[in-house]
Amino acid sequence: MDSYFDGDFTPKVILNSVINPDSLIVGAVLWSKDNYNDTKSSFEKVDVFHAKIYEDSTLVYDGKGENGEFRTNVYPQQGSDYRVVLSVPNYGDVSASTTVPTITTYKSIYRGEKPGTGAYYGYKHFTIDSVVTSLKSRAIWVKSETRYSNGPFINTKKFFMDNPFTDQINVEKDEPFDIDERGTEIYQNHFIRIPYSNIELALPLKFAVQKHGDEWGRLPGEDDWGYPNGEVVAFPPCVNLLVITPSDDYDKYYKTAYRNSTGNGGIFNEAVKVYSNINNGIGIFAGYVSEQHSYQAEIEQQIEQQTEQKTEK
Repeated sequence: MDSYFDGDFTPKVILNSVINPDSLIVGAVLWSKDNYNDTKSSFEKVDVFHAKIYEDSTLVYDGKGENGEFRTNVYPQQGSDYRVVLSVPNYGDVSASTTVPTITTYKSIYRGEKPGTGAYYGYKHFTIDSVVTSLKSRAIWVKSETRYSNGPFINTKKFFMDNPFTDQINVEKDEPFDIDERGTEIYQNHFIRIPYSNIELALPLKFAVQKHGDEWGRLPGEDDWGYPNGEVVAFPPCVNLLVITPSDDYDKYYKTAYRNSTGNGGIFNEAVKVYSNINNGIGIFAGYVSEQHSYQAEIEQQIEQQTEQKTEK
């Protein structure tokens, strides 16, 4: 079958900038590829441009951007509106607006770890009991990260639970033999999303995180994860729980990007268009704020108790 598409393949400016109060406002500025004719393997950086940032209509940054990025000295503030305007030579102005929401406060507890069955590692169990969030928020996102020994934090890939009031877009149904330990639903790709209208119904939010193999660490002084002479040392992990309050732009972008990346159910389904709020360009400019709790102390305390119980036996 012959086909013909008389489309516009003129390169557009891509602006990607996700902002939060913990970091200075920065952004990547690139040229989109002409996928029809372009054989280059990567996006090209916009060499030189001018960037302005407005906070609640007040100019807070006015400077030059180059080599595909701009870096400001501005930390965004909760509850404020932000607008970015880029002036690109021989192209024009590129602009976008977003909001940094007010933070969601929550109460959560670490409920301990069950040992796991057979070849499975154990599961660490958490509960979020209460949430206070902004009426302007479309949803909240729950994420987790773990660090073993002195290594980097690793995003938790999967969450396990049974809860019909969470967003089901990333849920995989399962019937494991260790169902009593972790539930029948697997939340893939690092997140649990709860629509604002369902928050009260979803609480208390009880979920489990599977114990990572690297938690059974390495010998002191070793440079790799080898276990000489069969001896291993357990390093209590540091587990952080994050509740993200997204702007509408953050929520729409990451939800549609996830659906787009997973194929939306197969080749015969209609493709999902990824949300963009960039005027005269493509990409995303979005704000969010997160509240983080660390559970290292609770986990260490449980390990000490388990060690004492084994010693007594």
